[in-house]
Amino acid sequence: LLKALAEANSLVERNELSALAAFRRLGREYPNEPRVLEGWSRIAATNKWWGESLRVAELWATQDASTPAQIHLARTQKRLGQVERAIGTLQALLTKRPSEREASTLLQAYGGASVALR
Repeated sequence: LLKALAEANSLVERNELSALAAFRRLGREYPNEPRVLEGWSRIAATNKWWGESLRVAELWATQDASTPAQIHLARTQKRLGQVERAIGTLQALLTKRPSEREASTLLQAYGGASVALR
């Protein structure tokens, strides 16, 4: 997995479409691997495959409760006009991690309730 992931990531800088194809292959082989899902969603977004990026971001966020996964999901939701879902994603993150500044800043920018940082 690590070698294939490194190869797919090396394609990102050289050829975005071949990187997308590589991440799709990895996604079929490792459908629950957060690092694969992260790369796949990000390269799909880079190539403006927004629906695919969102679908994979949702998978990533269910497999990985980390702040980067949740922030990426919220940004992708917002990009696709799903503002209320993005706000919900950020609020859920802030419930678990109230001092997360980036989530709080995005929540305010998306029109969600202001959250006091602790």
